[in-house]
Amino acid sequence: MTTSSKLKVLVAHGQNSIVLMHSIIPFLIASQTNTDIDWQFYNFVDCYGKINSSGDTLIIIRKYKDIWRSDKEYVTNDLIDLKKRFNKVIYFDDSAGSNDIHFEFFQHIDYYWKRSRLCNDDEYFKPMYGTHPFSDYYHREFDIVDSNEAFSSVCVDKNDLKKIKVAWNIGAGLFPSSFLLKDAGLYTLARKVVTFVSLFGFAAPSRNLVNNYIKGMVDELSLPVDLSKKKNNISARLTLAGYSNSIGAQRKFLADKIGTNTYITTALTSKRHYLKEMRGFRSTLSPFGWGEVCYRDFEAALSGSLLIKPSMSHINTWPNIYDENAYCSLNWDLSDFNIKDLRELPLEKISLKVNIARNVYKKSLAELGSRATSLVLECSGD
Repeated sequence: MTTSSKLKVLVAHGQNSIVLMHSIIPFLIASQTNTDIDWQFYNFVDCYGKINSSGDTLIIIRKYKDIWRSDKEYVTNDLIDLKKRFNKVIYFDDSAGSNDIHFEFFQHIDYYWKRSRLCNDDEYFKPMYGTHPFSDYYHREFDIVDSNEAFSSVCVDKNDLKKIKVAWNIGAGLFPSSFLLKDAGLYTLARKVVTFVSLFGFAAPSRNLVNNYIKGMVDELSLPVDLSKKKNNISARLTLAGYSNSIGAQRKFLADKIGTNTYITTALTSKRHYLKEMRGFRSTLSPFGWGEVCYRDFEAALSGSLLIKPSMSHINTWPNIYDENAYCSLNWDLSDFNIKDLRELPLEKISLKVNIARNVYKKSLAELGSRATSLVLECSGD
């Protein structure tokens, strides 16, 4: 639809912290490193904002998150209009759930990007209680019931599964790392700058800031970790509030198992203290939240702390720090959660897992721009 020789890609995004500090970051880095693509950014502020543009490829991030179910007519009509003005329309659903996919709108889009994808395609053809594989599991196995019941959308055409692509999860973004403790304002400054400039498009200085921040995280992940100097304790600063019964069941079961054990810290604390504690503890416990992938997972990698987490073998995601050799996996029924065994893990085994996770994460951060570019070209070229 454009006369320019360059591929015109418009990234239309909302004003959400997850979008601005994570989902959009690979695009910002790609726009610095790939000049063969005409990258443009547009902030629609709210879900009803009008995208008045045209081009080759449109990537919409999070636009319909709050109105998928409540205003299906608007979503349908908006997508139909956008499809007339762009060769390719890609929806990047960066919500937490791996299975909460809106198949009912697939006829109006070319691709549907997610943070993660289920490994077993058959799972997409049945409704899941609570919209997540794990909430469905706790409902089936433990009779956990929600006051407001919800089910995931069901795929009716197996060809639609070809439209689902794994983009990246929240690990692809800006996290407070060790220099937060040296300069408490750096992360806050980056967040404020990115939020402000997003309203007017991302100028080169702001993209440089993002790029340098990511390089700082890569540098930190390159540093050696001396686990012998860390306390043989487990950080588990968990909140139980705000979740539906089926989604929050895993956290509640863990809290019951932990009880008053003094080797595991559970009470909420300040962000600064939480990060400092994680750097001083050998292990970090990270149950599922609104989705399987959590901030805590990547904070643990940055902190050089062993990630202890319910099994992630059912999904494919990126950055993928969930290889069985990179974290300590638990059964979903938590039958193998034993605090004594966890504290007696050999230091060499912990060190191996921590280093694998850090190296995978470091490599992924260095590839953010190239991953965004290659995925855009793949989805724009057919």
